[in-house]
Parts: sequence; C-alpha cells; structure tokens
Amino acid sequence: MKTLFVYFILPLALVTVIIGLIYGCVQQSYRTAANDPQIQVAQDIVNKLQKKSSMEEIIPQDTIDIATSLSTFVALCDASGKPITSTGYLDGKMIVLPQGVFNYLKNHDDDWITWQPRPAVRMAMVVKRSNSSPASFVAVGRSLEQTEVREYALGVSVIIGWLICLVLLIIFAMVKMSKNFVS
Repeated sequence: MKTLFVYFILPLALVTVIIGLIYGCVQQSYRTAANDPQIQVAQDIVNKLQKKSSMEEIIPQDTIDIATSLSTFVALCDASGKPITSTGYLDGKMIVLPQGVFNYLKNHDDDWITWQPRPAVRMAMVVKRSNSSPASFVAVGRSLEQTEVREYALGVSVIIGWLICLVLLIIFAMVKMSKNFVS
C-alpha cells in the first residue's frame, strides 16, 4: 500500500494541485483582462464629465443590444443609480444595475463586477463614481461571451492535460510496483 501511495497517489495529488493552480491563474487572468477596455473608457468619461463636457459629446447616440452585441456600452447614472442615458439596452430598455453597486460606490471610487441581468447575458462591468452633476456614476460594460469561450477551452485543455498525467502516472506506478514484486 505504501508503494501505491508513493508512486501513484502522492504524485497524482501533486499534479492535480499544480494543474488546478494553473487553471485558476489563467482563468483569473482572462477574467480580469475582460475589464481592460471598460476601465479606460470609464476613466475617459469621468475626466470629460469633470471638464463639464455635455452628455451629447460624451455618449454616442447609438444603441447596443447587450444580449446580442459584443460591443462596449456606456451608461451614465444619477446619484441614486438611475440611468440618465445609455448606449446599452436590454429588451428595449436602458440597463439598470443593482442598487448594491451604487451603495458600494458611496465609499469607493470604482467597482469591477460581473453582472448577469438574465440567464445567458453576462457582462464585465466597470462602474466609477464621477462626482459630477447630473451624472454621478459612469458604468461601462461588455459581454463576457468571448472570455467564457476561452475559459471553456482552457478547462478542456486542463482536463486533457490532467488525464494524460493520470495515464502516465498509472503506467509509472505499474512499472515501479511490478519491479518491486519481481525483486
């Protein structure tokens, strides 16, 4: 039993932990990188709001259906979190973020969230406090669809790699244990 533990169970546990750590690190890298465009857009809009630019200059007049588009969208919200203007629409209505986001922003400058307004619609959102009137908050988001496709492919690759390691460990353990029985 000790031989089985040393040649198979312990190495398998080690490989499982290492592969799990690799998956976790790469997945988090994918997910945090999904916020990069929104961070830049939100900061640019906050800067324009502080310079007292008009909302028409800041927010394009196009509309984006967030259920189907991969485009980045923007919403300006008042002090209570109610949308003033938005390029992002869901079911023909401006997006409305959960009130908890705005409660959090009372004591913080920004928040990075994953928002799922309904099943199969997941957004990477960056919300910044602007301290401007009438737009107190700037919300910028985009679909997580492509990030989730990458995460799925990563998961498949990691499982295949783990299974290959498992097979190699089984072969290694069988060879080592058969040598111990012959000796």
